[in-house]
Amino acid sequence: MACKHSILSLLSLLVVVAMLFPQVSWIKGEVALSDGSGNENYTASIWETCTWGQGEEKNCTFFKAWEPSEYKNFDEDTGLRAGAIAGALLAGLVSVVVFLTTACSNKCAAVSFALVQFVFATAVLGCQVRTFWIYGGIKGGDPTAQTHLIDPKFTYGFGFTCLHFLLVLGGSIAACCMPKRNSEYTELNYA
Repeated sequence: MACKHSILSLLSLLVVVAMLFPQVSWIKGEVALSDGSGNENYTASIWETCTWGQGEEKNCTFFKAWEPSEYKNFDEDTGLRAGAIAGALLAGLVSVVVFLTTACSNKCAAVSFALVQFVFATAVLGCQVRTFWIYGGIKGGDPTAQTHLIDPKFTYGFGFTCLHFLLVLGGSIAACCMPKRNSEYTELNYA
């Protein structure tokens, strides 16, 4: 009976996996060339940025790995990107726990973990909106670079994030509505 409640957490896990692929861009737009000769197309995901001009191949740059000595030098953009990555990974991990607790009809654990998953999903959405929309894109790991998009647009990666948020919200509500494990209607009493 609890399987219908666990479907939402399983779907949210699949959406998290999809939105973490490097090829899934979260924002697109155009960026002005440094020499002022025109604009280049620009896409960004949480793992890479890609630029290309008319008739050119995509030039994609993966973000560099963080060194432990750099943690004290994080700027807001880098911290928000790290928050989006951590929130997505933790939301995916917690969705497995929510799936198992709802499949086992453990209402207390399911509601508790569903609320934790909701916090992580909200963090991913908030970090993504703050980083990609307000700042106009990630700076590619270079704090001195100025990347401001001309006419920025969210892409299907942002759609995955919104879908994930809605699935987690629905899963949290469904976990609250599921019956307790020891309900007289879910277990037979042979005494």
